[in-house]
Amino acid sequence: MKKQKARRLVIDASVARAAGETNHPISKACRDTLSEILTACHKMVTTKAILAEWEKHRSRFSIKWQASMVAKKKFFRVDDPQNDSLRKIIDSLELNDKEIAAIQKDIHLIEATIATDKTIISCDQALRDILAKAYQNLELLKELLYVNPTKESDEVMEWLRKGAIKEKRWMLSSEIEVKK
Repeated sequence: MKKQKARRLVIDASVARAAGETNHPISKACRDTLSEILTACHKMVTTKAILAEWEKHRSRFSIKWQASMVAKKKFFRVDDPQNDSLRKIIDSLELNDKEIAAIQKDIHLIEATIATDKTIISCDQALRDILAKAYQNLELLKELLYVNPTKESDEVMEWLRKGAIKEKRWMLSSEIEVKK
């Protein structure tokens, strides 16, 4: 069997927070996603901002998972993914103040995603919806995959097992096509 290429995944702290040890469907979906990432060949993208967010929001399960990822050397450190052109464009988008604030709050995730394998795993569906709305004016987002483990969790597990390759249904552009 062919060895899969490790994908560098940006994992939002919303997944770390939700990945508890209960049988609640959201908790289970996030826990299963993290467990699959640990056993698969994938790596977690880290920046100072991502790690700080994880420190603040992680569950007991996520603490153990993170320690296992460190032990297996499955962190991919990005020192300064700040993208000034992205920030400038976001400020000029035709979005309301609440939408702009939501993007700015998580801009570090988007920047890290763009700087690596263009894949983010997050439970923040509101941010995904805003990015899908802004996508047409942001060339940098055209190839971005935004995977919510609480939606279609079985498909997410299978996608991770198969190498987390680009899949059209999780691209921001697919949101535009579905809503037309």
